[in-house]
Amino acid sequence: MDGALLIGHIQCRSFSHACEPSVCCIPLHLPLDTSIPHIEDGHMLSFIKPTRDGLVLVRGSSLEPVRLLENEIAILAGSLLTELSDYAIPAAYHAVLTPRTPMPRSSLIYFVNPDAEQELTGFFRHQPIALSAAVNARHTGFGNHPLQLT
Repeated sequence: MDGALLIGHIQCRSFSHACEPSVCCIPLHLPLDTSIPHIEDGHMLSFIKPTRDGLVLVRGSSLEPVRLLENEIAILAGSLLTELSDYAIPAAYHAVLTPRTPMPRSSLIYFVNPDAEQELTGFFRHQPIALSAAVNARHTGFGNHPLQLT
């Protein structure tokens, strides 16, 4: 799955089809509904623990439901990790589907980001990354005011 790892006790559930090592695959593909807003979080990593199903990953022109067991969380790569990996790790674009019958749903989300003052270099090219510029490009791209990083 592009930019996403689903983990639970450092093991993934197995399915009857091939999956990449350490990555759980969901065999159901839904057509991409362009009216569903899909985003990437703009952080380095996002840890997500939803109370109900509804989280989907966007893969090309389809949506893949993320189904987690009680002891599992979803870890999504964000655009800062894409930048740090010199574009080797893509950001995980995702959305939340609205259920047919209204029901409560919430998610505990924890974003991981490096210190904006820290001097970082790309993983492969070893070129300096202008982290505060990259953070603000993502942040303002979502319609937010620029962050005052000091």
